[in-house]
This record gives sequence, C-alpha cells and structure tokens, in this order.
Amino acid sequence: MVQDVTPPGAGVGVCLPIDASAGTGAAPTRLYAQTPARRTRQLVADLIAATVTAAPTVRQAILTPAEPGRKAQSAGDSLASSLDRAGDAAPKVPLVGNSLKAPLKSAADSGTALSDAGQSLQDTVGHVATLTTLALILLPTALIVVVWLVPRLLWMRRTATTRRLLSTPAARTCWPCAHSPAHSAR
Repeated sequence: MVQDVTPPGAGVGVCLPIDASAGTGAAPTRLYAQTPARRTRQLVADLIAATVTAAPTVRQAILTPAEPGRKAQSAGDSLASSLDRAGDAAPKVPLVGNSLKAPLKSAADSGTALSDAGQSLQDTVGHVATLTTLALILLPTALIVVVWLVPRLLWMRRTATTRRLLSTPAARTCWPCAHSPAHSAR
C-alpha cells in the first residue's frame, strides 16, 4: 500500500510505502534518496566505496608484470653463479685455462646485471602497485569522510525518523487535514 503524503496544493508529492510494521515503530529505511540529485550523490559515494574495496585486487593485477622481473632475477643469479664457478675452475683446464677465466668472470658479471635489472623491475612495479593502491584508498576515503559521510548519516537518520513519524496513525489522519487550504484559512 502506498500513501501520498503531499499537502494539498503543494505540488509534486512523495509517496511512501506503508507496511504492516508501521505501528511497531520499525519502519524500513531507504538506501537511496527519492530526489535524483541526492540519489546521484549517494550512488557516487557508494561507487567510491566500491573502488576502495577493489583496491587490493587492482594491486594484485598491477603486480603481475613483476613476475618476469622475478624470473630475470632468478635466471641472472643462476647464470652469474654458474659462470663464476666456471671461471674459478677454468685455470685447471690445460693450455687455455687462464685465458678462459676473464671472459667467464665477465659473463658472470653480466648475469649479476641481469639479476639486478630483474630486481629493479620488481621494485618499480611494487612501488607503482603500492602508490596506486594508496591513491585508490586514501583519496576516495578522504572525499567520503570530508564531504559525504556526515551528511549521508544525517540523511539516513532523518529519513528513518520521518518514515517512523509518517507511519503513525496520527500522521495518517492529521497530515492531510492540517495542511489543507481550508484548514489554513481558519
């Protein structure tokens, strides 16, 4: 059942559902406002909350490119270690052993550089992921706290109070007659 709570001659009304629990004081609370502008603001705030909730998932997606960095670091470490051991063992090779040691040590240094590049890629991706996550959490949270949270909570409280008051028998019988043109002309 829906009741129009518009005073006569007041223009567009707001229709509120009247439920069976009206006399119990347990009027249901709306999640969003009836007016388009306020409802839009509420939806934007809820979308911001969804963004904050999704931030950890976004972070994991950003960290995905760090995997090649981990592989490059591991390959570089393995290559450097193997070539370093080969360079240490090279002098034992008859006739050419000493001449092999320098190129093998140089190649081991290249493996170390590959490992360092992989670590650098991981660090950069990790920093980007962390900064993006912080931005996705802190900026919307600051916006919600500063601009939105207090008015939203106050609106929900006023709506619940209004619905509770409008669901009383006195409001259903007195509201239309108390605000009619005939009543105000007296």
